[in-house]
Amino acid sequence: MYVHLYSRGEDLFKEKLSVHEACQLVELQSTIEEEQDNFIGFTHPSSDDAIIQFIRMNKNEWILDIPMYNNGEYTGSLVTKIDHSHTLMIVTEFYHKTEFQAAIISGKYKILQEIVIKKWKISFNTIRD
Repeated sequence: MYVHLYSRGEDLFKEKLSVHEACQLVELQSTIEEEQDNFIGFTHPSSDDAIIQFIRMNKNEWILDIPMYNNGEYTGSLVTKIDHSHTLMIVTEFYHKTEFQAAIISGKYKILQEIVIKKWKISFNTIRD
């Protein structure tokens, strides 16, 4: 998996990470109160369009943003608030061959939403450009 990180004065792009390293970065992520440009995202190596990204609002509250693409063109994002434990679970799911990961890689966002509701009882708002 690759990380793109804008926090703690770092700007990493396409740095390869293990799931353990990714979870460590999540743990260290600054809150929006500590740093305005607070953002961490992960991209699957098989597709530049397979992305999950997060903003840490406070110690336990995050915003999850999953950009949606259609044939390489950005069409909007699935956005929701989640707690810290869900952030770690979602990062872990994205790193392993799961239905969650497959739905993001294949761009099946309706199926992705069904998986997330069933698995974690989380629903998204859709933001369109």
